[in-house]
Amino acid sequence: MDLPDGFDDFRTGLTINLWAYTTVAGNWANFIQFSNGTPNNNIFLCRNGTSTALQFRTANGTAQNAAINANAAILLNQWQMFTITLDTAGVVRIYRDGLLYKYYNNDGTTVTPTATIPLPNFVTRVNNYIGKSAWADNYFTGLLDEIRVYNYALTPEQIAAQYYADSGVAACLAKPASDYNNDCKVTMDDFAIMAGQWLDCGLYPQSACN
Repeated sequence: MDLPDGFDDFRTGLTINLWAYTTVAGNWANFIQFSNGTPNNNIFLCRNGTSTALQFRTANGTAQNAAINANAAILLNQWQMFTITLDTAGVVRIYRDGLLYKYYNNDGTTVTPTATIPLPNFVTRVNNYIGKSAWADNYFTGLLDEIRVYNYALTPEQIAAQYYADSGVAACLAKPASDYNNDCKVTMDDFAIMAGQWLDCGLYPQSACN
């Protein structure tokens, strides 16, 4: 789908939020892309090659900025909500299903929890696509829904709220320190796990545990 010209002013930041049901790992298949060419002031969210990594990247003019990759983020044949935010300081964050996702540079080094790139140029973009790119990349295969674009960065709370509004599923925004069973709540179940380990000791020598 070719969208109208525009998508020009992201000087106050950017958020792309969408739901995707991916059925084929198409080579560099784009979920969404705003651009004027290859490369020419691009903003795109796509698959990194045929891998399972979700990539966000921009180009200022013909100079491509560093790619941000969320490794193993894209699953086949199930609905997922992907969100990227770019704030006024140039900090990029990637979210999956309402929660911040750790992500990586192209060389595999980990960037946790943030990476920084220049803000996109203020320019009218004329090649604005859903499911395709300005390059000869594979088309996206599957379903896309509820695509939202903002000219500011949503907060983690707003993204979690959007996920809940869309799915009815609560997101674990902040895991409590004593949540041993990973259900994002501290209950008697967690106390039972703690009590079961009450006398465990890893000191050496073992006699020091007495």
